[in-house]
Amino acid sequence: NLLKEGFNSTDSEASICSLITGSNEKTFKITKELFKRNILTTPFIYPSVSKNKGVIRMIPRVDMNNERIDYIVISFIDIRKKYPELF
Repeated sequence: NLLKEGFNSTDSEASICSLITGSNEKTFKITKELFKRNILTTPFIYPSVSKNKGVIRMIPRVDMNNERIDYIVISFIDIRKKYPELF
């Protein structure tokens, strides 16, 4: 889970997971890195959100298994290791 790994995620009861990423540039870079790993996300940047409060939203599919969820978490960890300045 992203919270356990120290990522800045919003607390929500909904199935939508939102990761707070900061600037437009950081948000797009992380989104692009996830896309390279076949992980589709939706970036929200200024003016949809406050300046430097970019968010990446993920909505799990009903057929998503634990293996896929683990892959997504590991991908975030790998991106953070490769680009620590983004986090």
